Amino acid sequence: MFTSLFVIVIFVGDLVVNGNAALFSWKETLLIFGLVMVTTAFILPFSYKFKSQYLLIASAVLFGLYILAISFFFRNLNDRLRELIQEFMTLQEIQFYFLAILMILILYIASWLLSIRIYERKVF
Repeated sequence: MFTSLFVIVIFVGDLVVNGNAALFSWKETLLIFGLVMVTTAFILPFSYKFKSQYLLIASAVLFGLYILAISFFFRNLNDRLRELIQEFMTLQEIQFYFLAILMILILYIASWLLSIRIYERKVF
């Protein structure tokens, strides 16, 4: 629900700022939902396993490492990611999209089951 609301806010913001009334393509919408599901699949088990203060410290450290990596080692990392996403958006093979959806769903379900197992062990 949050992701859907976010997509709507982006659309309205684009309409207000740029005057574009074009809706997102189905590829862009799939990309947004896929990235959110992959991110959630990694965050969910960690949020059940560790306390909030440790997660906050780990997030700050990872963000710092990301900034250092971009500053010293991969100066054009964001440009490369942008190019990779653009290439993904130009693909026409429907089978590729179905395979990506299936892999994301399997990852998300596995994460969900792992989170349930961590929660059950933590409670009992």
